[in-house]
Amino acid sequence: MNLIYRVIKLIEYLLDLISFMYFFFILLLFVIVYNIFLIFVRDRTYLKAYKRFKDNLEITIDDLIDIPLVNIIIPAWKEGKYLNNCLLSITELSYPKIKAIVNAGGDSETIEIAESFKKYNNFKILRQMEGKSRAAFGKIKALNECIDYVSEGLIYFIDADCYVTDDILLRIIFPIVNENENVVINTYRPLKSQENRSFIKYLQLSRIGAFRGKVKRYTSVMVSGSNTCMTYKVLKAIGKFSENRLISEDCSRGYDIISKNFKIYCLFDYRSRMYSAYPDSLKEYFKQRKRYIENSLLLSHKKRNIKYFVKFFVMILVSIYLLITPFLLVLHFGLFLLGIIIFIYIYLIKIRKYLFFNKMVANEYQIRVRTIFFVKIIFYIYFEILVNVFTFFNLLSFVKKLKKMN
Repeated sequence: MNLIYRVIKLIEYLLDLISFMYFFFILLLFVIVYNIFLIFVRDRTYLKAYKRFKDNLEITIDDLIDIPLVNIIIPAWKEGKYLNNCLLSITELSYPKIKAIVNAGGDSETIEIAESFKKYNNFKILRQMEGKSRAAFGKIKALNECIDYVSEGLIYFIDADCYVTDDILLRIIFPIVNENENVVINTYRPLKSQENRSFIKYLQLSRIGAFRGKVKRYTSVMVSGSNTCMTYKVLKAIGKFSENRLISEDCSRGYDIISKNFKIYCLFDYRSRMYSAYPDSLKEYFKQRKRYIENSLLLSHKKRNIKYFVKFFVMILVSIYLLITPFLLVLHFGLFLLGIIIFIYIYLIKIRKYLFFNKMVANEYQIRVRTIFFVKIIFYIYFEILVNVFTFFNLLSFVKKLKKMN
């Protein structure tokens, strides 16, 4: 009787397992079909919306109706790794009216590199002193010290890890010179030395605003720290950028601009994106991710955006769940399979982003990958999950710091 009872229990267990596996494959099929549906419906719609905003294909200096002075502003704090190449790129520009104002500090290497460019007549080198406890405050203070030396022309803000070219410069100033825009921005792309690395390609795919339908010719808040140009009229109206906001430097300057009733014009052509350094190590990526989440939470708090806070906590809960999913294989097979479904859903979003990006840009800028890249995505997603969880627990110290500041 005992043997018969065990056999019956085994059969019941197997039937339950088969039923659950059947449910798992149905759910998996739904996730795959749903993402295929999004590719042909939502993603295609967003792509069409993006492509409606066409920028000029070819721009030369002869296309400009005027040749204004361009003041390039570069704050540099502990940027010895990239600063030399950034400043060299400015010396190699063929645009005839360039003035570079560099505010360098943080370590001797950064200061020495900046000082070595004093030999160029169109370079003004400042010594940057330590700012307040928040990095954004220090950077805005450095920018304000630079603009004291601006009295005319256009003001082009770039970061010390950027590499500017004539083509990028002409594209960013064209709407101002020829179309009477006051503020023009675009985002950035990896440095040429980085663009073939798998993790950099993954990060590039992860940062596609157009994939989320965020495509507008004029933005309402944020400017780009690495690729923003404005007229002297805007600078004169603002006077000084605000140094006391608990939000990112990009958002804070955007608020200053909007408060004076100026529109922020967005470029979309990939060629007008600034070459800018992506995180070179996992440690750098962790710091950048942590800073991004902190700034997003601060901005959402300022705008009373409850929706973002809900999304943030959902993201953290999902990240924690996926982090423990491998252990659930031993503890609870059903919950383990549910974690696998969620992971596959995230993986398919990354694949959709890859397809979206390559349709978004011209052939020469498409991301070329080998088959192994799609295997690496699995590890990159898991690493991103780890960063999300660690960042969440680090927010506790960040909140304490904010309370002290207030």
